[in-house]
Amino acid sequence: MNAYFHVPPIALGTVEVECLSSLLHRISYAHGVSRFQFISHLQSRWRTETDNHLPRCEELRWDGYSPNVSIALSALNYAFGYDLEGTTLIALQGICAGNSIGSIKHERCWCPACLKGDREAGRPPYDRLLWRVQGVERCSLHKLRLRRNCPHCESGQTKDSSKVELDQCSTCGQSLASLTSIRDYSPRPLFGEEQTEQLILRLGELRGAASGSLRVFLSNLSSPAKDWGKHLGDIFHTRQYPILPQLTSLIAVATHFGVDIVQLITSPASAAAQSGLEIGKASPRKMRRPSSHLRANRTAWFRKELEAALAGGPPYPSTAQFCRSRDYSATAARNSFPWLTGKLSALHRECSRAELERQTLAAAKVIRSLPQDKKRLPVKVRTRMIAEQSGAPMHVVRRILSADD
Repeated sequence: MNAYFHVPPIALGTVEVECLSSLLHRISYAHGVSRFQFISHLQSRWRTETDNHLPRCEELRWDGYSPNVSIALSALNYAFGYDLEGTTLIALQGICAGNSIGSIKHERCWCPACLKGDREAGRPPYDRLLWRVQGVERCSLHKLRLRRNCPHCESGQTKDSSKVELDQCSTCGQSLASLTSIRDYSPRPLFGEEQTEQLILRLGELRGAASGSLRVFLSNLSSPAKDWGKHLGDIFHTRQYPILPQLTSLIAVATHFGVDIVQLITSPASAAAQSGLEIGKASPRKMRRPSSHLRANRTAWFRKELEAALAGGPPYPSTAQFCRSRDYSATAARNSFPWLTGKLSALHRECSRAELERQTLAAAKVIRSLPQDKKRLPVKVRTRMIAEQSGAPMHVVRRILSADD
């Protein structure tokens, strides 16, 4: 077929490999359409030319290993002429549970520093396959927690109808790579993080691996204890020897016993022979949140923080933002200090209205000063140009232009 622009995947074969959903977004952006529109067009062409059915955007998680992902890879290989298996977890098909539970996240998440680094390096911003795996909650390169919401409007990035680049919010159009703070910092590796990185880096070694690797590994352990459900929690649910375990179960077992996850899958008996660790709990023990305040002292401290914020003048944060920046429950704050939090919320709304009015006036001023040749530009081009010149968000400019029309 080969009727589309050539947009190759980024960092294929490395731990920073681009995921398929990100590649589809970039391909769609290159064609000036949304991902939903691109997949619909590909679906129509593939059905016409091969009489095969391609699932629509909302019917599958593109980066996993389900049968629908296999169909999608066949259609994309037919359309572009190159193999994209390395952008998905398709190598785990026949190794992990067929329902794909415990593999790919339902929502998009990203590292703001990585997206910013993509821009600075002169390459298009893209999502890493590693970020899509369940259990991965931080970027080991920048030691930052992965985000799930826009730092400006708090919206999730789940729209298949979006036509912006991957470092822009699909709702407000602002940068997803801005407004990092110390609360985003996560210095220590999380449980299973290193094993997951090894899995992504060496996905190519898993093709053709036999099923039942976890069963072989557990049955060959030299430890006399066999009650794996007791020692490893509920990761096996009601089955102690699953033939096709969940991906999270494989990662937990590899981390717990200190064996290489790729070796556990491809050569489980050898991995079991190298495991000499005693049986313990797979998941890290829960610890109380570190705090220098006792409960009464912490409540008194937070009250002073609230009063200082109210006396400090604008801009005023919302109650949720204020509590999040101080690691304090917003519900507890509203219950303990209803008058103070209510006043803070009212001042925040007043500041937001004033800022919206300022942005509206700035955008309207730019619109009035546009020369006639600029006014004849397409509305999308005009909207972006006015937003850049006025500093107003794109949704504010759209609202003014639609009212004028």
